[in-house]
Amino acid sequence: MPSPTTTKPRPEPARIPVVIGVGDLRSGRAGSPADPREPLDLILEATRAALADSGAAVELASRIDTVRAVKTASWSYDDLPGLLAERIGATPEHTSTTPHGGHWPAALLDRIAHDVAAGTSSVALLVGGESQASVTNAYKTGTDPASLAGSPPPEALRRSIRTTWAAPRCSEHR
Repeated sequence: MPSPTTTKPRPEPARIPVVIGVGDLRSGRAGSPADPREPLDLILEATRAALADSGAAVELASRIDTVRAVKTASWSYDDLPGLLAERIGATPEHTSTTPHGGHWPAALLDRIAHDVAAGTSSVALLVGGESQASVTNAYKTGTDPASLAGSPPPEALRRSIRTTWAAPRCSEHR
């Protein structure tokens, strides 16, 4: 049993990381596909659900100081966290997007917890989303996936998407 002189001091309550809202979205079901949407639209809907789940959506959105995003594979964004923050009325000081990789959601959660404990963040948002089914279905119907976006991505991205998904049995994505 440790002596009273060797116990660690308790952390400041405001610096204990706590998940206060969760939003999860599944668009469509097997045999009943949803209308095609780009990842930002799906992420925005899930973010609004998480803010509502917190019970303090309006106040919380304006206090978000960090937005961390898992990179989408189905769509390319120059600044996904910035686009999302703009749509929810947040002005974060810290934003980042990961490289591709399945371990990033857990790694970002760990980083956010560290930032809250260290006092460099108070309210953080961790997001990720995909719309690969929408991109694949767009190609099957002969639709340019760039038309899914509210504002189409640059021509270079449209060429990149076509190149990546037009090649049958492609084992490597460019």
